[in-house]
Parts: sequence; C-alpha cells; structure tokens
Amino acid sequence: GTSGTLVLANGEPSVLACLAAGVDNVASLFGEISVPPTLIQDLKGIGVKRVLYFPDLDTTGKRAAGLLARTLMETGIELQVFRLPEALGQKADLNDLWVEVKFDRSRFQ
Repeated sequence: GTSGTLVLANGEPSVLACLAAGVDNVASLFGEISVPPTLIQDLKGIGVKRVLYFPDLDTTGKRAAGLLARTLMETGIELQVFRLPEALGQKADLNDLWVEVKFDRSRFQ
C-alpha cells in the first residue's frame, strides 16, 4: 500500500485533484516556498518515511524542490521529486495534469 508514503502537493487544487484521482495520502504546504518549522516533526509524527513531490515547472517550483530537499536532508525521510510533463506548460501543477488526463485515474497515477 501507501504506508509511510506521502504525496506533497503545491496547493489546494492539487490536493483535490489527487483525492479525486484516488490518491488519499496527500497533503500541501499551502505555498510552495513556505516550509513550516515543524515539518520534520509533523511528518515523523504521522509515520512518513517517503515524500513524493511534484513541483510546478516554473522557477518557484524548482526553488521549492531545492528547499524541500535541504529541509529533509539527513532526517531519515526520503524525498523523490518528479517532473511534470513539459507539455503542460510552465506553471503546470498536479491539477493541470488531472485535467490533461481527462480525469482518468489510471493515467494520473
């Protein structure tokens, strides 16, 4: 299953897209470059061992991925950063991918 794995989305629309697609182990920082000071403690508190992150394709998304990588470094929490398809456009996020795959769960996951 998804035990210990959390999908980290960039905002509310992406969280809702994941939930609609059947991905229920999803959360958001509610701002790509705002990492709460309690993030490590919070993640460990709910048993997260691995974070899957899909940053926007823009500069802010790249900065956010770097910040998250530095934050999780040497914490025992693995980070996997995935790149969204370039065809979605520079500001694309998981919600845009959900629309692009025409709300098909098998294509989204």
